[in-house]
Amino acid sequence: MTVVTEATGKFAESGAHELLKEGPRGEEYLRSLGSLERWFWLMGKNRSNHHAIAAEIHGVISRPQWKHAAEQVQRRHPLLNASIVLDGQGRAQFTRVSSSDVPLTFRPWSTEDQWKAVMSQELSEPFDTTKAPLVRVTVLEGDSRCVLILTCHHAIVDGIGSLFLLRDLLRSLDLKSSFEPLQVPLSENELLDMLRLKPSPSEQGAAPIPTSYRSKNNTRAHIESAELTAAETSALRDRSRQEGTTLHCAITTALALAGRMTFPAWRSSVVRVFSPINVRAILGLTDECVIAVGAGLSGFLPSSGDSFWELARSTRAQIVPFTTPEGLNRIVKSFEGLAPENASTEFVADMSSNYAGCDLVVSNLQVLPFEIQVGELRVHRVWGPAVTFGFEAEQDIGVVTTGGTLTLLYTSYSALPDLLQNAMKILRSNLALS
Repeated sequence: MTVVTEATGKFAESGAHELLKEGPRGEEYLRSLGSLERWFWLMGKNRSNHHAIAAEIHGVISRPQWKHAAEQVQRRHPLLNASIVLDGQGRAQFTRVSSSDVPLTFRPWSTEDQWKAVMSQELSEPFDTTKAPLVRVTVLEGDSRCVLILTCHHAIVDGIGSLFLLRDLLRSLDLKSSFEPLQVPLSENELLDMLRLKPSPSEQGAAPIPTSYRSKNNTRAHIESAELTAAETSALRDRSRQEGTTLHCAITTALALAGRMTFPAWRSSVVRVFSPINVRAILGLTDECVIAVGAGLSGFLPSSGDSFWELARSTRAQIVPFTTPEGLNRIVKSFEGLAPENASTEFVADMSSNYAGCDLVVSNLQVLPFEIQVGELRVHRVWGPAVTFGFEAEQDIGVVTTGGTLTLLYTSYSALPDLLQNAMKILRSNLALS
């Protein structure tokens, strides 16, 4: 195994936000963390919650090309140069250092499923958030194809953002390419304040259920993948539209029903589902490396007797209110309560276990946001994100559609028997248009 970690150098200051102050060792303070960034940072100290995506790429790429690409992407995105430190008042800040190259690890690609074991290993290795960068890259090298595994701390970028980082890595493999740096992105809190939203009425939802955290041990996450063909993916999308719901809600419903087939606890209680929502359009963001997500909260009542598509429509009805600016504002305000400034790791962990527990997380990154042909390279598949929030018995599914083919990536430290296989059977049994 070879590790390439040569210095990338300091990128130009043009276009960056005004820096707040000079740190004690020459670091440059970028801005304070927003509430959701702060929550991910502190929850990551309790149980690692960084995330990873994997991409199979067809074509020949040299190690110097990867090194150049990592340098250029880091030059473009300011938060790829950031660590997290506390200021004199104990508030968490992003700070940039002058030299913080992205770690690149190269391994021979020996078996088809090797990337899953490597991804599981990546999830078990925490980031030291006091040291930049909070991202690392592993490449499994084959003769004419490779698998890229991109692992990112959740405080600096979300799953959608990691796809844009993948795109930028691929576009910058040309050794002559060069990126101009973007501005330091504002936090969700700052961008929502600029929208001047009126306070939304409080909504009384289902009472939260206290949740335990998984044990701290050396157990590796179980990672498993499955996919629908392009024809099946298109049929499921069409059927979902005809039924007045979405492909995401169909997937979520299939997973909840599949879990109930083998996990008694899901048959006797509400299955609580967390669906991250891409809110970049609401916030006026595009492809920045930053957290720009909301939270769609839904639940499946025990023994409702509803059909598959009735459940999928119910899920959509529960999620829709969270897709508006006002819904996003409610979520961000709730995270201000879960992770206030100066909060300790223990406080955030206790608050989150009481009010933010979930059984199932479905992170749908939707259709790959760039063409699968990049120069002479072709992106064959993308899987992810692989991520867990640390709750006991939590089941996490990442969804991406690449070249018309939908992939599911299952990550769990307490995997349910046949969850993914049974979910795929349920989806396939509901493909046909009525």
